[in-house]
Amino acid sequence: MKSISKHFTVENIAMIALFLFAIWCAVSAVSVLQKNYELLTRLREGEVTNQTLEIRNANLKLQQAYYKTDEFMELQAKAKLNKAVSGEHLVLLPKVKPAKAESEATATAARQLSNPQMWAQFLLGVRYD
Repeated sequence: MKSISKHFTVENIAMIALFLFAIWCAVSAVSVLQKNYELLTRLREGEVTNQTLEIRNANLKLQQAYYKTDEFMELQAKAKLNKAVSGEHLVLLPKVKPAKAESEATATAARQLSNPQMWAQFLLGVRYD
């Protein structure tokens, strides 16, 4: 019992209490720093969302202003209602299928060549017609 009481002096108890207080302060500081970091992250996410919504709002206002212009009304009348401005003549063309282009014809001919023939055509300029 004498050896135990020798270690429980006022200085040793004060040192243990000081050590425990320092650990408590460190843990509290880390938890406060983590909470501040999480709040700062949420704040930045909110700012980015706010900026995105402001840009989208500005874009919608510009679209709305464009939809109110006479140019848009004229284009829509021409496109959807087949109308024309006075002095303009409206020409409606029938829908026809485009003829095969010459490049497509040469592409199909090139596909019919064998691989060595295509290499010879590429490297030597030899034509296999």
